[in-house]
This record gives sequence, C-alpha cells and structure tokens, in this order.
Amino acid sequence: MQNMFLRCLLVKYDYLIKFPFSKKAKEHLDTQNISILDIDESILKKATTFLLKTISQEKEDKEKDWKSYMHVDDKTIANVFVKIYPASKILLSLVDSTPLNQAFAHYYMEQLLFFLRNSKKDYDFEDIITDLLDGKRYEIKEEKYVLPLIDVLSFDIGSEFKLQYQNLKDGNIFFEQADFFVFLGLILKKKILKTISTPTQLKDTKLPQEFYDYSKYVQEKLLVTATYTKTKYQTNNKEEFPPCFKKLFEEITFGHKLSHVGNFHLAVFLYNVGFTKEQMIDVFKNANNFDQKIASYQISKIAEKGYSVANCQTLASNGLCVKDCKVTHPLQLLKKPKKEKHERK
Repeated sequence: MQNMFLRCLLVKYDYLIKFPFSKKAKEHLDTQNISILDIDESILKKATTFLLKTISQEKEDKEKDWKSYMHVDDKTIANVFVKIYPASKILLSLVDSTPLNQAFAHYYMEQLLFFLRNSKKDYDFEDIITDLLDGKRYEIKEEKYVLPLIDVLSFDIGSEFKLQYQNLKDGNIFFEQADFFVFLGLILKKKILKTISTPTQLKDTKLPQEFYDYSKYVQEKLLVTATYTKTKYQTNNKEEFPPCFKKLFEEITFGHKLSHVGNFHLAVFLYNVGFTKEQMIDVFKNANNFDQKIASYQISKIAEKGYSVANCQTLASNGLCVKDCKVTHPLQLLKKPKKEKHERK
C-alpha cells in the first residue's frame, strides 16, 4: 500500500514517454501549468515532422525508435513527447484528413503494443490498462485477462476485433495476453480518432496563428505526395479491382456492414477509379446500415478533398490487406491505358 502511495507521488517520466496519450500525460501538463496553446514553435515543428514522416515509417524503423526510449526516464524528453501528442491532434483537426487521422491513431496503437509486449515493469501494465479500460474492473486468472462480456461490448470496437474467437465462460471473456493487448490497442485507436476535432468544432477556439500556418504546410505536403491520381486509372469492372478493394466491394454488395475505415477506403478507391457520386451511392445503399444523407455528405467530402488511394502499408495497418500482391500501392495492379504500338517498317 505504501509503495502504491509513493508511486502516485513520483512522476515516472519513462511512463510519459511510452504513453503520451495517457491520462497521466494530460495530468502532467495540467500540474506543470502547460497550456498546449502556449507551446513554443519548436514543438509545432516537431509535431509537423511527426505527422509527415515519423508515423509513416516502416514498422522496423518505428520499433527501433521505441526501443531507444525503452529505459529513458528524462523529464525534458517526457515534456516534449506529452506536448507533441496534443499539438499533433490540433494540427490534424485543422488539416482534416481522414487517412492522416487513421495513420496517427494507428501509430500510437502500435506504440502501445510495442511497450506492453516489451515492458518489464508491472506498474506500466496496471496503470495503462486501468486508463484504457476507463476504470472497468478486470482480473487475471490462470494467466488470462478476464473481463465481463458486457464491458467488452461497451467499447464497441466493431469488426476489427473478432470476439467470436475469444474464450467466453460464465458471462466473462478470458483473453490470452496477446489478444488482450490487441484489444487495448483497438480501444486506444478508437479513442484517439473520437477525440480529434473537426474544423467546425474548432471554429470558436482562438488558436495561435502558428497552428494555421503549420496545418497549411501539412496540407500542401499531403497534396504533393498524392502520387496516384484520379485521371490515371479508370475502371468500373470489379474483376479488375485490387484484391483488397474487390473484397470490400463484394462484401458491401452482399449487404454486409463494413467498418468505418473500410467504408472510407472503398469510397476513396471508387472515386479514384472513375465512379460517379450516383454510382457510389448505388454501391453503398446495399449496406444494411445505409443512410442516404450521411453517405451523400461523406462522398461529396471525399470528392471535394480529392483524397488519393492509400498505399499498401496503410491499408495493411488498417486490416484491409488480404493478399501479398508484391506491390507497394494497390493502383499498381490496375491496367494503365495501353499505348499504341507502331510496327517497324
């Protein structure tokens, strides 16, 4: 009991570095009287680099970075990490890019899983699990994490977590440790996405001009890196679709409910291969949860923003990859318009 009391008094900077999205990280900012709106420009520069480069690194490069911070317990570094997280969320709100939001949330989900799987400190497990479960009680029985089914369902993480494969007994779910960590990661991902504001929600918030300047820079960079454009590939034949999008297309055609991520990426793909708004509505109206008003709004927004199709790494990170196609971008699998061949004379 005394040890627990001492732990509450001591600031564990290594914990803040590993979990800058945690409640303790937010509490640390509050106790230090640090307002995210008053941060210096160097943090905004770091947040911008984080959004444009760090989160899109190969997984092995990310893990190399995380490993280098595994045993770091430094106040200065912790302060930087806990500032970058909320600063990045404000930039994301202004940029208003669903793919970037997804990549941001997925990055922190992977970071959480890395440190949970590799941490040797029991309090890391206890504190972050309690944090993510919003105080819901769990037990450890026979090396399994036990959580009431009703609590598991309350997180509503959708089709990304295959609940039917878990061990259900007496109204409780018995998780293997690896499955429990994935469950926590998906909870975190959903929480992050839910707490990224929209530009409309921020319209009455007085932000320093630097936030607008850096968000505009991020938007411009995103447009430059959109390599595969709508005019380059055209097809409405599902047999020509890359396997990942063919599967999504077939699932929704047969009335299956796709995840929010699946709906978004399928809509962006259809837009980029030449489907009209009306044709896209015809596709999505097959879903059993179809809403004409919401679908029309989302499709119009995709067309307005000119979103490009995500690369294979992003699709795989969102659980949408179904086959190793030996390419880095799904549009590489589509046939380009054939050039006329000239016979030699």
